[in-house]
Amino acid sequence: MGITVGHILGKLYALAINTRLNTWLETQGLRARGQAGFRQGYRTVDNCFILRALAERARSRGVKLYLCAVDFEKAFDSVDRPLLWAALQRAGIGGTMLQAIQAMYADVPVCVRTEEGLSGCFQSVLGVKQGCPLSPLLFGIFLDDFEGHIQQLGDAAALPQLAGRTVPPLLFADDMFLLSSSASGLQAQLHALQDYCNAPPCLGAGGLPCGAAVHAV
Repeated sequence: MGITVGHILGKLYALAINTRLNTWLETQGLRARGQAGFRQGYRTVDNCFILRALAERARSRGVKLYLCAVDFEKAFDSVDRPLLWAALQRAGIGGTMLQAIQAMYADVPVCVRTEEGLSGCFQSVLGVKQGCPLSPLLFGIFLDDFEGHIQQLGDAAALPQLAGRTVPPLLFADDMFLLSSSASGLQAQLHALQDYCNAPPCLGAGGLPCGAAVHAV
């Protein structure tokens, strides 16, 4: 994975789109509740605090809390763009805004700098642009869909509760924690994750590679 070095004017344009789109999404409450990455007013420690509070609550009550740490490998590079456009439309993004974003990806010539110099140019047809101010938001919108998949499981997910509210999967960009009050609930969420990664909407036509570590607290 590398960083794409683009024209400064292009990055300023992407930043303007990012600011406008992000403001609209947050105002409309369209982002996943558990996503804390690259969002104004959210920090990494927010999810850390939630995890600690859930663990302490479970221990004080003598019950189990099951969690799975998921790392999506090369996630930004694996986004299937037609599926990204569909995810944007499901979020209510259309018209000139969608056209402006698609235009940024209509022609993406790239080359690779090596010790021998620059390679020949070729078209990038997969993923969101590395180093682009808009890319974290685009990827976040794409992954927001997964929270809905967990909600569809209902009681089978056995989502833990904190302050009277269920706690959804906790995300920071492409890092995720699945949480459940039961082993069967966590297994149901893992099956949902597998289905999500292997069938549209998914990351990449061949599925989404990820690593996972399961723990019982």
